[in-house]
Order: sequence, then structure tokens, then C-alpha cells
Amino acid sequence: MKRVLSIKHFISLIEDAKKNNQCTYTNCYLFSDVINKYIGQKRMFWIGVGAGIAFLYREEKFYNLYYYINLKDDIKFNEIDRPVVINLVHLDSKLHCEFLEIVNRWVKCGFINYKTYKQMILKADPDKLMPSKSFVLDSAEYELKYAEYEYSEEIQSLWTSALDVFSIALPTKEELAHYINEKHIRCIVKKDESKVVAVLYYFIKKSICTLNHIVVGKEYRRRGFGLALVKDCIENEAKDCTRYYLWVDEKNFSSINLYKCAGFSFTGKVTTQLLLNN
Repeated sequence: MKRVLSIKHFISLIEDAKKNNQCTYTNCYLFSDVINKYIGQKRMFWIGVGAGIAFLYREEKFYNLYYYINLKDDIKFNEIDRPVVINLVHLDSKLHCEFLEIVNRWVKCGFINYKTYKQMILKADPDKLMPSKSFVLDSAEYELKYAEYEYSEEIQSLWTSALDVFSIALPTKEELAHYINEKHIRCIVKKDESKVVAVLYYFIKKSICTLNHIVVGKEYRRRGFGLALVKDCIENEAKDCTRYYLWVDEKNFSSINLYKCAGFSFTGKVTTQLLLNN
């Protein structure tokens, strides 16, 4: 496994794979600014996979793998130092033969079908949201506010306890500090204990808002805290956006119901995850 040195190096590796091996199948649709970020952090690597090439971005607990392969040769993948996740984005209604063949090739070299996440959308339409009374907090006991640095460990603990660290990339301590500084994290705090009971991270690009890592502490669920965070983000933090997106585990029925209550619906876009965990 070797480090990718620059965006020019990244592009040349892809061009060589395509030219020499007709590697036309890929799951890599990263924007150049994202690739440059990965390379600048020295967390982007490359490795040969049979006649193709794979790029590995190192997260805290695993690698994200982006590939360029063909379907004429078997994939060979050597063991590396942490779990590897492949995200395959497709439409729920279109599982074509080539997609299934790609999955089968990765399974043959040790990957397993791991999880499936579905994308949900809410278009800017206040009438689709639940009535405000469904989101009212007891202001004497709880406060909805921006996260503060002193909450960092509690937030990380909430995320780690509720989210799958092998399939969801949690921010590093440095990234979390940056998100807090940029006011991209909202949380609900129990006043008397100064305890974080629910948290949400969001980011906005142009007029699109993406909601991530929505978690409510186990003992505080089914009280409307999750809905309160989602409503707060849509109506206050990202009120000028035209669309709101999130991804949800297809088996997390309680979260799916929560998002439907907030007006979200499925887009039909799905991410199938494969995992190699030795």
C-alpha cells in the first residue's frame, strides 16, 4: 500500500488502470476538493487489485475503498491493518447484473454484505413538517443549543454507542473541534447535570443541507428529542435551504418513522456496504 502524493498522481494512476486494463467499473465519484483534502491529510493510499486499482482513505476505525476494476479478471486483495468498507451506491429499483457481479467478485476475496443505507429527502415545504407542539421541549429541564468544547467526550461517546463505527465515519477529535467551532453541531442538554442527551451534526453546501449522526441517548428516547433536533435544524439553522438529505439504516425502523414524521421520504437511492474485517 502506497500513499497518493497529489491530485495529479491520483489522476495518472486512474488513467494507467483504464488504459492498460480497461478498468471501467468504479464506485469513485469524489469531487476534486475532497480528494485534495484526503491527500493533504496524508490519509489517501493506493493498492493494486488484480488488474485494477483501489484507493483507500483512512478513517479512524476503517478504510473507505474506492476502486477501478474490470469484470474480466479476478480481484485479489491483500490483508491490511484495519477493516475495509466499500460503499456501492445504486437505485433501489435497478440491481443490474453487472452490479451483482461486482459484489460477487469482492465477496470472493473476503468481503461480506454488511449493511444497507437508504437516502431520504425533505424538500422545503413547511406544511410537510409536524405541528410545532410535537417538538416542544421542557425549557425548565432541557436546553437546545450549539455544542461546546466541553461536550466533546459526551458527544463522541453518544455517537460511538449508537452508530456502527465500521460503516459510519465518525469525526476525529480535531474534526469535531472544528465542527463545534463552525457551529455545525446542535445538541439537547439536560440543565441540572449539564449532560448531552441528544446530538445532530449538519453541513450546508449551496442550498442543500445534509443531516448526519442524529443520536439520542438510550434512556432519553421516545420523548421527541430527535424530532426536536431535526425541526430545529430545518427551521432555524438551515432555513434557507431548498432540500434536506439524510441516510438511514434500512433496518432502523424507529429512525425511519422519526424522519417520516418530520416529512422526509425515500429518494430510491441506496448504499450497499461490503466489509472486510479480519
